[in-house]
Amino acid sequence: MAVDTRYEKRLILEGRRYSTDSVGLSRAALASGWDVLRVIDYTYEDDGVKPIIYASKWLATIVSAACGVEFVHPPKDWLAGLPERYLKRRVSHHVGAVEWPTERAFIKCCDSKWMTARVYEPGEMAALAELMDEDGIIISEPVIFETEFRTFVLDGRVMDVSSYMAAGQPTQVEDGWLSFPQLEETAVRFVEGMLADPAVDAVRSLVVDVGFIMDRGWAVVEANESWYSGIYACDRLKVLETIEGAVTGWRDPE
Repeated sequence: MAVDTRYEKRLILEGRRYSTDSVGLSRAALASGWDVLRVIDYTYEDDGVKPIIYASKWLATIVSAACGVEFVHPPKDWLAGLPERYLKRRVSHHVGAVEWPTERAFIKCCDSKWMTARVYEPGEMAALAELMDEDGIIISEPVIFETEFRTFVLDGRVMDVSSYMAAGQPTQVEDGWLSFPQLEETAVRFVEGMLADPAVDAVRSLVVDVGFIMDRGWAVVEANESWYSGIYACDRLKVLETIEGAVTGWRDPE
């Protein structure tokens, strides 16, 4: 293995997916002295530089196999396994045969995007069984989130927070994203308090979305990989630190 001694860390991005997030992260990485590589042909060779990804799960699998590392992700049933006090609604994870609800329910797949995440009527649900994969689905009680916030989390600490929805509408404006300082502070306290609870499974690096449910209070919306989530208004350098924390199994170059 030829070791590239110019860099210690490399941000790996999708070659053909230029987005505001990926461009912002690449600039932050370069400013931090990292290498930046956009992979076009979905091949990767380990050259001794620590691989940090902001990319699809397909590319993550390729880099993982090449470098012998893993990229942290929350278990598929992480949301459903949370205590009710952090959910404020009924949430369940299903793999294989499903006893479909007899009432309207919000249904989303756990990993792949083979179905639209939305509220389904009872008569629509049985048809979803033909499309289920090994990751299963999440079925939850429909609720209305008045506001929603994204938090990037590393070792139980919120690195940064951003709004993304309010009153059912995206909070993106012409020059960025709307900020709600007091609500953001409350969201951070809620997330860090939840992650400090021994009843909650620890995941070193992840994104936790939270919001305020009308008439119920603060609750977790969902959790996803830090390295495969939109950044919104979060600080790019703090996001870099979070996604670097998602790399496990890396060894120092010989």
